[in-house]
Parts: sequence; structure tokens; C-alpha cells
Amino acid sequence: MPCLPILVTLFLVVLGSPTTDPIPNPAPAQPQVRIIPAEMGNARVPVRLSCHIWGFYPPEVTVIWLHNGDIVEPDDYNPISTIPNGDWSYQSKVSLLVAPVAGDTYTCSVQHVSLQEPLLEDWSEDH
Repeated sequence: MPCLPILVTLFLVVLGSPTTDPIPNPAPAQPQVRIIPAEMGNARVPVRLSCHIWGFYPPEVTVIWLHNGDIVEPDDYNPISTIPNGDWSYQSKVSLLVAPVAGDTYTCSVQHVSLQEPLLEDWSEDH
């Protein structure tokens, strides 16, 4: 069995030790945003607006809904959940149930460490 220590040493030299070679984290990646409306049932109202956010890293992201420029209280929409994509990026979805009136604008505001200012995506009934 004199070959075993040589093989183990060779294996560690070629592949490196997993405890001494940390995997580097990727650089921050900016999110992309899209609002997708879905009518509920046969009626035109209410409408569920889903703000899809994807392609961002690190996973911490803040999403705020605005109605005609005013902040919608977080109690009126579901909490954010972040899901890994498997490529170091993440995705999230935050939905809001609305009864839009002509002229209303709903905005999904996304704040992330990779952004200088919030990323805004607007939706209106005639959109």
C-alpha cells in the first residue's frame, strides 16, 4: 500500500483543498423588471398585477408598489419571496390586487445594491 499516500498527495495538489480554496462570489447583477396583469375570472376588475424581478445578485431586494405616485401599504400585497435561479442570480414576484380606474398608474419600484436609483416599471389600464 505504499502508493496510496502518493495518490492522495497528488490528488490534493492537482485539485486543491476544498477548505482553502473558497468559491468567489460574483459581482452584483442588476435586476430586470416586468409587470404582468391577470384578470380575475370573467370580470375586468379586479386585476392582479404581478411584478416579476429577475437576474439580480445578491438576493436582497426591496419592492414597493406605488399607485399614482403614492406608496401602497405593504399589507395590501403579498410579501416578497426570493428564489435562486441556479446561476448565482435570483428572481422574485410580488403581486397586487387592484381595481383600476381610467388614468390610474401602478408602479413597481425595485431597490437593489447594484442600482444607483430605484428601477421603476409602470402599468396603466390602457397599457
